[in-house]
Amino acid sequence: RREFRVMFVGMTSDRGMLERTVVKLGGVLVEDPCTCTHVVMDRIKLSAKLLTVLAREEPCVIVRTRWLEDCAAQSTWVPTASDKFQVQDAAKQKELSEAMGTPFSLNRWWDRRPPG
Repeated sequence: RREFRVMFVGMTSDRGMLERTVVKLGGVLVEDPCTCTHVVMDRIKLSAKLLTVLAREEPCVIVRTRWLEDCAAQSTWVPTASDKFQVQDAAKQKELSEAMGTPFSLNRWWDRRPPG
């Protein structure tokens, strides 16, 4: 059985229900970007946590809060492969691309996601 180690990044919405869902389904809430298996965010926010996740060698799933909302509704971990869970923020990705001088897209890390 796969362990779900969930970290939140750049959240503007209330995390209470989402955190309860993680715990109820047997997952673990973590703050260390080196140990998480899933990053949940409602928007792209450049932070030390996100940069650490993006720099890691091992894959990490990056999903929208909707994933946990669907998990709560179904009372189980739902597969993350659906595009509806992918973080979409074209304006922020453009801003980061300009700042980095190279194209930036979370799709690069999305494609490395492990199953589940």
